[in-house]
Amino acid sequence: MKKILSVVLIAISLHCYTQEFAPFGATWQFSYNSFWITGYVEIECIGDTVINDTTYRVLTKVYHLYDYLNYTFSIDTIGSVFTYQEGNKVYILRNNQLYTLFDFEAEIGDWWVIPQTFDAFGECDSIGYVQVDSLSTIIINGMELRQLYVSPKDESHWGYGNNGYDVLTEKIGSMHWYLFPEITPNCGVADWFEGGLFRCYEDNDIGLYSVLSQGYCDSIHTGISEYEYQEAVSVYPNPFSTSTTIEYELYSKSNMQFTVYNMMGETVHHDLYNMMQAGSHKITWSPGVLPSGLYYGVLRTEEKVSVVKLVKQE
Repeated sequence: MKKILSVVLIAISLHCYTQEFAPFGATWQFSYNSFWITGYVEIECIGDTVINDTTYRVLTKVYHLYDYLNYTFSIDTIGSVFTYQEGNKVYILRNNQLYTLFDFEAEIGDWWVIPQTFDAFGECDSIGYVQVDSLSTIIINGMELRQLYVSPKDESHWGYGNNGYDVLTEKIGSMHWYLFPEITPNCGVADWFEGGLFRCYEDNDIGLYSVLSQGYCDSIHTGISEYEYQEAVSVYPNPFSTSTTIEYELYSKSNMQFTVYNMMGETVHHDLYNMMQAGSHKITWSPGVLPSGLYYGVLRTEEKVSVVKLVKQE
């Protein structure tokens, strides 16, 4: 009798185990492409805040974008999202009302109401409906996580994924598309969204999980074969205090231009085009009196653009 009781208790404890969503420092990256703009959205859990006597997690949303018509970079804050977890259910505060963001306790056939992520227009409703079609588990970095395969319900105008279908995973959220609900095709709005394809997730418990086959979680694809040549560029030291060296490889003779942008997308250093021979080359950049922080170094040739992050510290 004691053996049977102990087995039952273990089974119950495993079933009720709660995975923490958005622990402090958790980060997500999602690709972003719209018209002539490309880049990624980064979401980070920066801490807690209290709203109406309830403690919420604060998730900041930031665009890292490249305008390949004007050859400019920009970093724009989209805003913050407030989430609240109760058991394996995650809620989101939208328009002073709590909605379910993820229900990782849901079973097949269950459904819930999701809120719009941004103010849409046209025939879009302000809420959507998502239902669970099937369940599975996945092991990521040694951690077993529950997965929900979901789809939009009743011609919903909001859903997970760019067409309302996605795989929601404990701790991570969407495995294919953006973390928060997006407009579904039946809303009749084209190229109107906030996020894009899932890239990476990282926290102290699970470590780094990436679905990228090329490039980095925070790389910006300019549409000019950046990924193909990304491995031919290296930076050292980085971070740095007085100067850093960018080493790159040219596969053929080409004009080369080197430009550095600050986090506001402003040009802080610019070299005119110079004809360079094929082979290995080095550029040493000294920021001088520029403040510490993140900068983007951009190498342009007639065939490609490569982007590197440069971090100046005191």
